[in-house]
Amino acid sequence: MWITWEGRGGRKPGASPWEPVSGEDLQEAISLLRLLRARQPGVVGLDGHDSGDGTIDLFREAFGPAYRDVEVGTWIRVGEGAS
Repeated sequence: MWITWEGRGGRKPGASPWEPVSGEDLQEAISLLRLLRARQPGVVGLDGHDSGDGTIDLFREAFGPAYRDVEVGTWIRVGEGAS
């Protein structure tokens, strides 16, 4: 599943950066974020290469302690007893 947030809106995979974001794309991204949050995942992380700072900040805020920064060489532990 991919969500990117460049500038003010979501952008679908394969869309050119110079293409404007439609209201429909933005609403779809918001709906998807709400669906993810409702499932209360234990760990959430985004690829910083394909996700802008705004997207990462949005997910960090939406998922609180479940959000993990994804960085090369840094382990993300998942499961019982993970921290």
